[in-house]
Amino acid sequence: MNIDFIGQIIFSQEVQANRQVWVVKGRNENIYAMELDQAGFSLPVWSAKERAVEFLKNTQLLDGELEPHPIGLDLFINIYLSDKMLGINELLINMDGNSAQALVLSLDEFLDAHDIRKAG
Repeated sequence: MNIDFIGQIIFSQEVQANRQVWVVKGRNENIYAMELDQAGFSLPVWSAKERAVEFLKNTQLLDGELEPHPIGLDLFINIYLSDKMLGINELLINMDGNSAQALVLSLDEFLDAHDIRKAG
């Protein structure tokens, strides 16, 4: 078993247990995301507040007023991931801000990991 797979398992277990993910939001309720080369965004998400706080400590972002914010798993899936206008194409899970590498999940991989079947 490789470290990425173990990281994905831990992330999935914590998200399922708490029924939420954590994102980083700014003062205007904007969510911190990274633009992809093609159209769309990579959205960093964390399985625990402490991990998001650690990311913010280790990352120098222009907006100094970013804070961790929880989003219920159902809301996250049904609103954030389903809204094509948001353009979220992948998730970067449990980023630590110390490494240029991140464990990346496509939306389908995330949904499969949480045993969520798309309607239709």
